This record gives sequence, C-alpha cells and structure tokens, in this order.
Amino acid sequence: MCVHFDSTATQQCREDGAEDVKEKERPNFCDWFVPNENAFDPNRKSDADAAKSALDALFGTSSDD
Repeated sequence: MCVHFDSTATQQCREDGAEDVKEKERPNFCDWFVPNENAFDPNRKSDADAAKSALDALFGTSSDD
C-alpha cells in the first residue's frame, strides 16, 4: 500500500533508508511510508470474492472462518 513497495527490490522497498520489516504479519512503522492511491483495486477484490464463492459452492464450506 506504499508507493515505495516493490516486490522485486531488496527488502521489497525502493527506498534505500528503509529498515527491513522482519515480521510482516505484525503492525510496524516506517518513516518512508507514502500511501499509494492505486493500492486498492475494487475489480481485483470482486474477482477474489467470486473465487471464494466458487470454492464455497464446490466444497460446501464458508471461507469466512
């Protein structure tokens, strides 16, 4: 969700001064964070919701758990 995020860059950040985030599942803070206005794509969320619904229909379970 940051403009500096780059999955192909070292430590997944294009900012040289940024610290490495070791525990990505926990809250963290970065002085270099700049929100990316294009981070949320509603079409991508719709596709993911449709895929989850298809899996629920196939296996008869809810993916909300």
